[in-house]
Amino acid sequence: MSGALRAALRWLWMLAALAVIAYAALVALGRELLPRLDGLQPRLDSTLSQHLGAEVGVHGIDGDWTGLAPRLRVAAADFAPAPGAPHFLQIEGLNAELDLLRSLLDGQPAWSDLSVRRLRIRLSETESGWRLNGGSATAAGAVGKLVAALLAGQRTRIDRVELTLHFRSGEEAVLGARGLLLENSGSFHRAGGKLSLAGREFASLAAEWRAADPVRDWRASRGRAHLQFSRLDLSGSLGILLRGFAPAWSRQLAPVDTPLDAELWLTADGDGRAELRGRLTAERLALAGPLSTEPLRDLNAEVTGWIEPGKDWGFQLQNLDFSWRDLQIEPVTLGFRQPLGIPGAPRFRVAADHLELATLNALVLASDVLPERAADILGALAPEGRLEAPRVDFDLGAAQKITAAQAALKEVSVASWHNSPILRGVSGSLRIEGRRGSLLLDGDDEVQMRFPAAYDHDLRVGRVRGRVEAELAADRSQVTVTGSPLRVAAGGDAGTIAAAFRLTQPLTPGGGGTLWLSAGIRDTHADYARQYLPQALDPKLNDWLQRALGAMSIPEGAFIWRGPVASEAGALRTIQVYARVADATIAFDPEWPGLDDVDAQIAVDDTSVSGTAARATIAGVPVAGVRFHTSRNGAGNPLLAVTAEAQTEVDRGLAVLSRSPLRERLTALEDWRTGGRAAVDLDLAIPLSKDHDGERYGVSADLREASLEHRHSGLRFDDIRGTLQFSAATGLRAEDLRFRLWEQPFSASLRGDPQGDIEIASAGEVALGALPGWPDWLRDRIAGTTSYRASYRMPVTGAPELEVTSDLVGLAAELPAPFAKTAPQSRPLRVVLAFGGTQSRLTAELGRDLRARARLRGADPQAVAIAVGGATPRLPTAGVDIRGHLESLDIDAWRSLLPAGGKAGIELERWQPHLNLSLGRLRGAGLDLAAIHIQAGLAQDGWLLRADSDTLAGTLSAPFAEQRPLQVDLDHLVLPKPDLDDPEGRLAGLDPRDLPALDFSTRGLRVGERELGEIAFSLRRLPNG
Repeated sequence: MSGALRAALRWLWMLAALAVIAYAALVALGRELLPRLDGLQPRLDSTLSQHLGAEVGVHGIDGDWTGLAPRLRVAAADFAPAPGAPHFLQIEGLNAELDLLRSLLDGQPAWSDLSVRRLRIRLSETESGWRLNGGSATAAGAVGKLVAALLAGQRTRIDRVELTLHFRSGEEAVLGARGLLLENSGSFHRAGGKLSLAGREFASLAAEWRAADPVRDWRASRGRAHLQFSRLDLSGSLGILLRGFAPAWSRQLAPVDTPLDAELWLTADGDGRAELRGRLTAERLALAGPLSTEPLRDLNAEVTGWIEPGKDWGFQLQNLDFSWRDLQIEPVTLGFRQPLGIPGAPRFRVAADHLELATLNALVLASDVLPERAADILGALAPEGRLEAPRVDFDLGAAQKITAAQAALKEVSVASWHNSPILRGVSGSLRIEGRRGSLLLDGDDEVQMRFPAAYDHDLRVGRVRGRVEAELAADRSQVTVTGSPLRVAAGGDAGTIAAAFRLTQPLTPGGGGTLWLSAGIRDTHADYARQYLPQALDPKLNDWLQRALGAMSIPEGAFIWRGPVASEAGALRTIQVYARVADATIAFDPEWPGLDDVDAQIAVDDTSVSGTAARATIAGVPVAGVRFHTSRNGAGNPLLAVTAEAQTEVDRGLAVLSRSPLRERLTALEDWRTGGRAAVDLDLAIPLSKDHDGERYGVSADLREASLEHRHSGLRFDDIRGTLQFSAATGLRAEDLRFRLWEQPFSASLRGDPQGDIEIASAGEVALGALPGWPDWLRDRIAGTTSYRASYRMPVTGAPELEVTSDLVGLAAELPAPFAKTAPQSRPLRVVLAFGGTQSRLTAELGRDLRARARLRGADPQAVAIAVGGATPRLPTAGVDIRGHLESLDIDAWRSLLPAGGKAGIELERWQPHLNLSLGRLRGAGLDLAAIHIQAGLAQDGWLLRADSDTLAGTLSAPFAEQRPLQVDLDHLVLPKPDLDDPEGRLAGLDPRDLPALDFSTRGLRVGERELGEIAFSLRRLPNG
C-alpha cells in the first residue's frame, strides 16, 4: 500500500469520525432544544413575519427526539396580511418527523412523515387573477414554498383542507378535501383523497406519477389521475364556485339543484401537457332563472380536455346529447379553450361542431340572460338553420366582450325586426372581428327574401355568391350591412342576377332601417319576375299585373329599393321594377284580345306602371308604337291607358274590335264584307276595377282603298278613303269619306251613337242612267245627271236602310207619256232600300204619278209592284205587278222601245209582268180606244191582253216575234159608220201596208147602226205590199 493511499484512508476515517461526532452533537443539541421551542415563539413569529411580509403567529410549538428521528409539533400557525386582519393561511395540528440526514444533504427540511389536521387557505379574485386574501406577492411566494416543503416528505397526510374563494361578484365558495394522502418515493409519487363541498363529499381522487419533485417539477411529471364524481350537486357551493369562474352574464345560467355523475382521467407524458378524458351524465339539469322549471333531461356527454402550463387549457363535451321541451335535438360537441400565462381579465374560446339555431335561440330566450333590447331583437329575428364549426372568442376585459367569431352557415333563416328584410336559406362562411363581420355566401342553397313593408310573399332570389359586410357602430346604436357585388343564379334556370345593397338598421327602440338595393337580372321569365311586383301597388293594379302578364322571356330586368324599410315610409321610399320582355303575351283586358309576340319595356315605379312595346300582335294583327301607363280616375281607382298603331287589312282590324268591348257597336257591320287596308291608332283607357269612370275606347282608322260589300244585296262601296273615328262616348265618326259606288265617285260623312247605330250621309251629283239595274233598252233613253241626297242607316237592331231622294232636275227621259221628262223639269223621287238577312225591300215614289215596291234577293228583284195614277202597289209573290190608271197608253210607242227579235220576250219572261190598268185612251195595232180597262200578262211567247169597253171587248194575243200575226178574238166590236167620201176620214188615210199581220174574229160587229154579225178574216203582208 502506498503512502498516498494510506494518507487518504486516514483522512477519510478522520472525516467520518468528525461527522459522527457532529451528528451526535446535533442530536444532543436537538434533544435539548426541541422541548424548549415554545419559549422561542416570539422570536420565531418575528422572524417569519419579516421573511414573509405578513403577520405570522405560531402557537403550541414543541417537539421531541427519539432515536435518530426528531419530531416537530405545532398546534396552530396563522398567516394574515396585517394584525387583526382575516387570515389567508391557517395550519392546525401539524405533526412532522424530520428526515435529518436527508435534510442535511438537501439543505432544507425533509419530512419522512407529516400530518396536518386542518389546512385553511383563503384566495381573492382580482382583475389580474387570484391572490392570497390580502397577502402580498412576497407572502404568496413564501407561502408557496412553505406548502411545497410540507408536501415534499415521504408521506404527507392532511385530514381536512378548506379552500375559500372570494369572487369579485361578492359570492364565496368553499372547496374542501378529506383524508388527503401524498406518498413520495424517489421520483415516484402517489396521492389520493376525498373532495367535498359544504361538508358533503362529491368526488374521490387517486393519482400516481413520476417526477423529480412532486410539486416544483410537476410540468415534467409522467402519470395519471382518476377523479370520480358521484351525484355532484351544482346547487350549493360548487355552483357558486363554477359561477365565480364564468363571465358575469353566464352566471344566470348556473345550474340549480342538479346532481351530476362524472368520471374523469387525467394523463401526463412528461412533456408538460396533460390530457383529460371521461364521461358526464345527468338525469336532469335545471338551469337558473326561467329554465329552472324546464330542465334539460337525460344529459350525456364524453369529456375530453387538456392543460399545457404556460400555453393553454381546455375541454370538450363530445356528442353532448340531451332533451328539452319537445324539440328534436341532434347531439353536439362543445369546446372550451383558454390561454394561460396572459395577465389581465380572462380570455377564452367557445366552439362547437354545429349548433341548431332554433334550439339555441329558444334556450337563450328562455334563460333570460340577455338585456331587454338584445332579447327583443333576437326574439323578433327568430333565427333558424344550422351553424357548422361555430367558434367565438371572448375577452372579458375588453369593452367588446366578443372579440372574434366564425361559423359556416347552412340554410339559415331570420325573421324581420322593425321591418328589416326576412331571409331564408342563407349559407356561407361567417367571420366576426370586433365590431366588424363578413359573410362569404357560397351559392350552394337557394336564398329567399321578403320585405315586409312591400311584399306579402317570399321572393325566390336564387343561389347567391359574394361577400356581405357588417359593422356595428362604436356606440352600438346601429348596424350597417353592405353586400357588393353579389352574383345570383336564379332558381329553375331563371337567369343570373348581379346585386348590391346597403342596409342601415338602428338598434335603438323604435328605430327604422334604411335600405338601398339595386339588382339586375338577365335571361329570366315571367314566373320569376312577377314575384317582384310590390305589394305597395293598388291591389286592383297588382291583380291586373298578375293576371295580365303571361308567358314571356325577359332578356334583362332590374329591381331598385331606396329608402326606409318601414311600411309607413310613404314618399320617403321608392321601389322600382324594370323588365325588357320578348315574345311575351299580355292579356291587358279579359274582354280584349291579348297582345302576343310582344317586345316591350315595362317599368313599375312605386304605385304606377308604364311601358312601351316596339313590336306586338293583337289577334294576329301587327301593332307598333305601343305605349301604356296607369292612372287614376276621380274616385282614385286605377285605369290602364294604352296607345298603339297598326297597319292592317280592314277585315282583320274589325275582327280585333269584334273581340273587344266594342263588338256590340259593330253589330251593324256583321252583314258586310270588308276589304282593303287601314292605318289604325288605338287610344284606350281601360278600367282595372268595376268602376268605369274615366273609361275610354278610342280608335282612329285611316282607310286606304278599302271596300264594303253587303253580303246579301251585293251593294258594294269601293276605293273607300278617309279617316274613321270611334269612341265609346260618341260611336263612329267620319268626315269626307271618298268612295266609288256603281262605278261613280261619291263622298259621305258617317255618324254613330253610343248605342252603336250608324248613319252614312251623302250628297252630290249622280248619273242615274249609269246606275246598274236598268234594262239596256231603257238605259239609253235616260240622260244627264241630277243632284241627290242619300242616307244609309245601320241600326244595332233592325235592318240597315238606304234612302235616296232627288228632284231629278238635270235628268232627261225620252219615254212615252206619262214618263217623258225634260232636263229642267222637277219630279221628286224618293227611294228606300231596306236590307234584310237574305232579302231586301225597296220602296219608291216618283212624284204623284208612280209608287213602287220591290223585294230583292241580292241584286236581283224577286217581286215588283208598280202603281200609277194614285193607286196602291200590291207586291206579288213573284214577278211584276203594274196597276192603276193612265190617261193614255200608246202600245205601239212602248213596243217600239223594245229590242227586235226575241230578246224582249226573254227579258219579259224573266220579269213575268202582270198589268191591271184603267186607260182613258189606248192606241195600238191601228186602234184608238177610249175608256178601256185592260188586264195583261205573258202567255207562251207573247202578251195576252184582255180588254173591256163599250167599243171593244175580248182578248188580244201579241207575239214577241214580229213575223207572227196578232190574234184578236172579240166578243163585240163597235165601229162608227165610215164616211167614204171624206178625204180626212179614218179610212181615207188607211194604208193596208201599214197593218200588221192579223187573225181577226168577232162574234158581233156593228158599224154605225148596222149589225153585221159574226165576222172573221186574216190579214197577211204580201211581198209587194
